[in-house]
Amino acid sequence: MNRFKKSTFLVLFSCFLLLFSNHTYAKTITAPHIKQLPELPRGCEVTSLAMMIQNAGVKVGKMELAKEVRKVPFKTNGLNGNPYDGFVGNIYTFSQPGLGVYNGPIQELAEKYLPNRVVNLSGYDFSYIYKMLDKGVPVWVITNSWFSHLPSSQFKTWQTSSGPLKITYREHSVLVTGYDENYIYINDPLYHSANRAVNKAGFIAAWSQMGKQAISYYPQNADWYIDTVNHPNNKQIQALASYGLLNDTKNGFYQPNKVVDRAQAEKLFAILTGEKVGLMAATTGAFTRAELSQYIVQIYDVPKLEKVTLTDVPVNHQNYSAIQSVVSLKIVSKNPDGTFKPNQPVTKAEMAAALSQAISIYWYKDTVTHWARDEISYLKRRNLVSGISATKFGPNQPITRAQAAVLIDRALKIKVDPVKKLSFTDVKPTDPAYASISKVVQLGLIEKTQAFEPNKPMKRKEIALLFSRGLDLKPGEKPIVFKDVKTNSKYYESIQALASTRVISTNGPFNPENDLTRAQFASILAKLLQK
Repeated sequence: MNRFKKSTFLVLFSCFLLLFSNHTYAKTITAPHIKQLPELPRGCEVTSLAMMIQNAGVKVGKMELAKEVRKVPFKTNGLNGNPYDGFVGNIYTFSQPGLGVYNGPIQELAEKYLPNRVVNLSGYDFSYIYKMLDKGVPVWVITNSWFSHLPSSQFKTWQTSSGPLKITYREHSVLVTGYDENYIYINDPLYHSANRAVNKAGFIAAWSQMGKQAISYYPQNADWYIDTVNHPNNKQIQALASYGLLNDTKNGFYQPNKVVDRAQAEKLFAILTGEKVGLMAATTGAFTRAELSQYIVQIYDVPKLEKVTLTDVPVNHQNYSAIQSVVSLKIVSKNPDGTFKPNQPVTKAEMAAALSQAISIYWYKDTVTHWARDEISYLKRRNLVSGISATKFGPNQPITRAQAAVLIDRALKIKVDPVKKLSFTDVKPTDPAYASISKVVQLGLIEKTQAFEPNKPMKRKEIALLFSRGLDLKPGEKPIVFKDVKTNSKYYESIQALASTRVISTNGPFNPENDLTRAQFASILAKLLQK
């Protein structure tokens, strides 16, 4: 082979490899591939839906969906059925007239198997389909069997009860599983294998011509929305979603730039607090930045801070103090020009950003929906508790003897000078809890034994002793009867003293030998400190 022929061959071969690599090595989703034939001659829509639902981890077959999909007669009183209302005609045979079904009834059917997870992308740009595919989720679509723009000769006009509608018997449905520079990859229920490659430009043209119909779903426990993926506040919106606090969506879209009204604000704050909030009338008026500031200050008990200059929030503004506090703590941001714009409506993205920031300051992530959240938050705001990490409290973990010693030391600000050297064999001066253990032992708040056993869970009877002696609690005049606490127990008086405060339940047994959780300890401590 001469030099010219060799170089030409190499160029052509390189181009072939590039084309081949684009075609073969595209990122595709390995979704189930189901054939509609022979059982469902017109069942491409439900077959493609079965692929999508199965990919989501739910077992359902095409025949079950064919039976359940909403249906309408092919023709009634001279009017044709509307595929937006249900499957038109017969899905099982060509011997009787039929057409197909569009996104509305398909979404309805999908939600039966994927409740609160279905997202309807119909009417949106094809870029949203790309976003779902990038997240590893396939997309059900309506297209045509040619996968290209159809000439007008392929359409006819039907008269339906909702008015005239253009339809084509070339209508088809597939599951989109991937894309690259030149191709869209699909699971076609009429094709012999998965991830069929079709021309990208033609496919998008066909999809657009058929009304831009597309449906997908969020993976289990997904903490993102399709319209917030590239939003500046996406991280905060994701954080709030991960707490299970965002349920105000439309067809699976969060609508981050939508203005929040007062009714929506009350609903969200009620979810946050666990009770109805009566700080404002539930009208349809917009919820302002000043009101958001006031709400956050009241709910989170934000301390009063005044150290920022806002040109449009004078000292005599009714929300001045609240606005100063939230801006100082960067819960709500001021504008680059030094204004706050207190009367500006709050968007859903701004609301999520503010609440996410407040939660990160005042709540631990694993206590947002916990029953002891407010008590733990009370102690956190006063720097009396620390978590098992920067963001987690570990509320359901047993509280250890060392942890209890540290918390009671911080709460009571025990001053014992000098701190005596401990004789315990299992506590060293280099241990973080050494000083606190020394203090509580000296005061007799925790019984002294040969070994302190710092990592051993504390029992309820020991907690009673700790609190009763530490806070100088006294038994009430009338004894509280616990069937599992004997009057001759050395813990009896301490248990009576703690029970008399009513910060623990006095109905039923006391369970003195049970371990106490970190949340239970925090709840008791917070309630006692607030008495």
